[in-house]
Amino acid sequence: MKKALVTCSVISLISFSSSQAAVIFSEDFTQADGQFSDRAASSGAGFIDVAGGSALTIVNNAFVLTSNGGGDRVEFESTAQATTGFFEFDFTIVEAMGPGTLSDRGFIQLVSGDSRSTGGSPVANLSDTLEAGTVGIVDGVTSTVRYYFNTTTSDFVYTDPAGVSQTLEAGGYDFFVDNVLTQEQQSQSANSAGLPASIDTLVVQTFAAQEGVSITLDNVSFNAITTIPEPSTTVLFGLASLGFFVRRR
Repeated sequence: MKKALVTCSVISLISFSSSQAAVIFSEDFTQADGQFSDRAASSGAGFIDVAGGSALTIVNNAFVLTSNGGGDRVEFESTAQATTGFFEFDFTIVEAMGPGTLSDRGFIQLVSGDSRSTGGSPVANLSDTLEAGTVGIVDGVTSTVRYYFNTTTSDFVYTDPAGVSQTLEAGGYDFFVDNVLTQEQQSQSANSAGLPASIDTLVVQTFAAQEGVSITLDNVSFNAITTIPEPSTTVLFGLASLGFFVRRR
């Protein structure tokens, strides 16, 4: 009887999968107001690269990107890549000129290496996700957004911001706004050729010729997720059979 109990205990321990998130870098922009310049992230293995000069500033301990028709951008780059993980940040968009073709959105990319839409490597252009009036993004209201991604060839299980277990298919991403899953199992957006083989950089920028929009970012983090897969039903059945065999002997 004791041997059978030991076997059942082993089965109970290994029959649960788990995932663990580790912060690779984070940035909270705690610094004096003024023009922003390239520098290392405030915590972890990452740095921030900007292009746009006076359009990129710090205001009240947050990063502000103001469109001036030049396609200005900020890149949050990690020194380590991940195949499963998520970017998280607080996002506010203000349409000073009211809704329009370009004035109501931020241009988002998930990137491998130093490639952008002008580069030769694959990038995921997700500019249709952070658009005011859609998917929970409200003009002038700050939301916490998260892009969970899986660039592997297998599904993986993670725990979402609300504590719910989610399965993300291979080569896809899930998009959350304030803990609500608004886009699920997306393999590409309207402006994407698909996810790259691995991801290390989040790019946020305005569009060329875009006017009348202000984007505020804060509390940015890049997180890798390590998942321990569940053993298959066949393996569990085999272990259970072994336990009964040992008990009978």
